[in-house]
Amino acid sequence: MSTGTSKPAPDVLLCERCGYVLSGLPVEATCPECGKAIAESLPSVRTLAYEPKRGMGWVRVAVRMVRSPLAGYETVTIDVARARGFAMRSFAVVGVMAGLAALMPWVYEVRARGVDAGGVLTGLLNQALRVSLLVMLGAFVLLWLVMLIERAGSRMIGLTHRWRITSEVAYCVCAYASVGWIIGGLAALVWSVVYACRSLPVGSTVTTAAGAVVTRPRGDDSLVLLLGVPVVFLIGLFGYELLVYIGLRRCKFANVEGAR
Repeated sequence: MSTGTSKPAPDVLLCERCGYVLSGLPVEATCPECGKAIAESLPSVRTLAYEPKRGMGWVRVAVRMVRSPLAGYETVTIDVARARGFAMRSFAVVGVMAGLAALMPWVYEVRARGVDAGGVLTGLLNQALRVSLLVMLGAFVLLWLVMLIERAGSRMIGLTHRWRITSEVAYCVCAYASVGWIIGGLAALVWSVVYACRSLPVGSTVTTAAGAVVTRPRGDDSLVLLLGVPVVFLIGLFGYELLVYIGLRRCKFANVEGAR
């Protein structure tokens, strides 16, 4: 571990495995404490970063963080601006998924009614679009607040374990973990689509003024669908927290650019 009782400054080069102070030691050497190669703890090793100007930049980083989060956090750059851009893109994707999932209860009702009796379906469509937009915006804001709370919690964890979890490191860990929410968003979307497109219930029928016979949807089916989406969406919370945990373990002594 790092020597002394005070926490090393952010620009002090530490062994990223054990936290031993490496300042002044030759790059070709190994950590005297744990044997990790000093070259593997240099800031130059951290090359994974979100590049907003590259068309597939977000996809490349997201796939890397999902497929190999251990290696991802070992090589991700500690850059708040890029991490913020990545999180915003992730939350936007999740928001779209949540908005589409929120449309499914109305899709189910439209299928159950069969015809537009007295403009009912037109009203349902307008209502569905408004709710969907609100869900998109709400999901984005909610996930952003969760990330800020998680960042504060990550800082406290670092202090408790005497890790060098600076505000920048905590932010980057939580921001790149945002891709974990996509798992929940995708699960919620799949659940809602499958449920809304399943066989219609055997319910009573009503005859409209125009003489058309339509199926009256059962209220409990729409309720199950509506409540099931946020429940399945909690899968994303598990994915997010898991990535944060991995990130904190891998970045507990992360060296920022300029550390020596």
